[in-house]
Amino acid sequence: MKSTTSSLSKTTSKKQLIFVIVEGLTSFKIHKTSVSISLTSLTFSIYVDAAVDDIESWYLDRFLKMLSLAQNDPDSYYYRFYTNADWEVESFAHQVWTSINLTNLQNYIEPTRNRAEVILHKTKNHEIDEIYLKIIFPLSKRKFSDIMV
Repeated sequence: MKSTTSSLSKTTSKKQLIFVIVEGLTSFKIHKTSVSISLTSLTFSIYVDAAVDDIESWYLDRFLKMLSLAQNDPDSYYYRFYTNADWEVESFAHQVWTSINLTNLQNYIEPTRNRAEVILHKTKNHEIDEIYLKIIFPLSKRKFSDIMV
């Protein structure tokens, strides 16, 4: 069998990025090192907000859904819970929510809320019911009376 290789011409073109989506808590934290991505390097940020009880309910529902998907997958993290009684699984999931997720929400995530340009508030069924938009006017270039409507 004869093997042939072809040489492809490598072209480099520079395209200006239109947008980049950065998801996660680190994008809202202000870091002291230049290596970390910080809110100051982003041009627009969105915070998705919801009632704590709804977030807990979503977590517990997702935990139970992952458990059901893991019943035939011994490699899944959730597989080890599959043979436990329902009350044991729900108790464990609630403990994880309370000791880890709720703590992270209250101590690290919620404090970043007001740094976002847009806050989307979701209801229990995941519908967006409120949108908050932070508007910053460059007052140094315009008089305050010019922006009054």
